Amino acid sequence: MSIEIYRDMLGVGTDEELAASLQALEEGVADVDAGRTRPFRDVLDELDNV
Repeated sequence: MSIEIYRDMLGVGTDEELAASLQALEEGVADVDAGRTRPFRDVLDELDNV
């Protein structure tokens, strides 16, 4: 995928916005690798009970 298509999909226009987006993705992958995640269904169930 080209960087132009990626930017268009994410709605990031500036280099700063792109850098922030990529940093957030890297942090998310690090959380998954470190086991700092919860099953999506658990989160949905919790939100239903709020």
